[in-house]
Order: sequence, then structure tokens, then C-alpha cells
Amino acid sequence: MPFCQNCGKQHPEDAAFCSYCGAQIEAIQPQTQEPGVQEARPRAQRVRAIEAVGILFIITLSAMIIIHLTMPSILSPQPTQVVTSSAWSGYSVSSSLKNPQPTVTGVAASWAVPSVTPTLGFSYSAAWIGVGGQFDQTLIQVGTQHDSLNGASSYSIWYELLPDLPITINTMHIRPGDDIKATITLTDADTNTWSINISDETTGESYQTSVVYASQMLSAEWVVERPTIGRRVGALANFGSVKFTGCVATVGGRTGRIFDFPSSQFKMINRQNVALVSLSSIGQDGSSFTASYISLG
Repeated sequence: MPFCQNCGKQHPEDAAFCSYCGAQIEAIQPQTQEPGVQEARPRAQRVRAIEAVGILFIITLSAMIIIHLTMPSILSPQPTQVVTSSAWSGYSVSSSLKNPQPTVTGVAASWAVPSVTPTLGFSYSAAWIGVGGQFDQTLIQVGTQHDSLNGASSYSIWYELLPDLPITINTMHIRPGDDIKATITLTDADTNTWSINISDETTGESYQTSVVYASQMLSAEWVVERPTIGRRVGALANFGSVKFTGCVATVGGRTGRIFDFPSSQFKMINRQNVALVSLSSIGQDGSSFTASYISLG
């Protein structure tokens, strides 16, 4: 039953005027939902879904940009140039290929002593790590020697500070298959003091020394070499293959793999431009490669 909107009294359904105050009684229509209200909610939900997709896209794109800027070596390894050499086969890194800076303060790697195939005559091979030597005349290095001396195999460990002759480490005795680990580190820049460490992980023998040496610090190397004997490059001994692993260097205060810095690949050739060593690409880990014997030269 309707109620008077003026005095609030209740009246019969057909009453047109209030019998108490005389006011006209108006019928109150039930409220109905406007057209389009039911569509407003789905539309708002679609807008929110589009906004969520847009935000997710922006977050994903931002993450990809951050990864590209902070981990360039994963997405795109640093540039590599190929350099021919009569004596070296391996890799080096530097701050730049065109304008290297004196910022190399360390180098390290591991490798197994190769087994030399002895032949008549004299042939030589060495595996080493070093700082300098590519862009300048300074070179500090440490490594293993594997030679064929008139039908007999010979193995030794040494270090060298150019232009001085190599120093054999007689307290260590290596054999084919021994796992070698070596490091060269600048320990005092004010006094040019370097620490040279090499260890035979198989036998437990090791050697460490500190030297004062004015390196130009322009490059770090991992090399298989046919050494200079007298004033001539010697014949290359058949060393089979050498796999370098864990090749890292410290350049500009940052320690990284070969992939993390501009690098050079050394291709060993003879005077007829014939390759003497086959060199693999850098491994997927960015810090390993293999050098394999082809010819004595």
C-alpha cells in the first residue's frame, strides 16, 4: 500500500489524495538499471586485461635490455682478430684490439702435459700463459716444455721474463697426463711485483716465486709455442694436442674469460704459409680451446 510522501500516512492502493493532509499521493516507480550498465563491467575488465598485458611487455623488454647491457659476453662475445705467427698458436685478450691500455694484471689457466712422439733430430714445444708480448717487447710467462731430443722425450717446467733466458724449475718433475694449473698476478703495482704460481695437480708438486718486472701489461696470452733455439725458431715437436681450460684474465680490474674481452687468435704457420697447428674455436664456456699438432714446420 502507498504512503503519503508529505505526512507519511498509509493509504489504499487507489487513493489519489491523502485523507489526513490532503496532499497528492504519487506512485513511486521501481528503479531499473540503465541500459549499458551491464556492459560497463566487461568493458572495464577488458581494459584492465589490456593494461596488464602492456605492463608485462614493458617489464619483459626492460629485463632483456638489462641483460644485454650487463652480460654482453653471453649475448655477443667480444670481437676476435686472427694473427699469423711463426711461433705462437693460441689466444690473447686485451682492453682493445686497436688501442690496448696497460691494464692487464693477471692471467690463469689449466692444461694437461701432452705426450710427445719422439723422433730423430731435435724438435720442441711449450705450453704457457703470459702477460705482454703481443703489442710490445715485454713478456712474463710460465709453462711446460715438451721436446723430442734425438729420439728421446723430455719434459720440464719453466718461467721467463723477457729479454732474459727461461729459468727451469728443477724442483718439479712432470710427466704426460699431469694436470697443470698456473697463474701470474700483479701483487704490487707500485713496485712492479708479480707472483708466479704453477702446480702439478696430479703429483701435488708446486712452485711459487715473486719477481720485480716492468711489464707493459697490454695483453694476456694462452699459447702453444715452438720455441726459439739460439736465434732461430726451432722445429715443432709432435705434442699431439693441448687443451687449455679455465682461461681467465684480469683486465682493467675485471676478471673474465676469453669471451669477455677483445681477443686475438694466433695461427702458427711456416715460411710457406702452411699451418703447423690446428686451433679450435673458443668453447661454449668461453674459457677453453684445444691446439693440435699438424706439422713440425
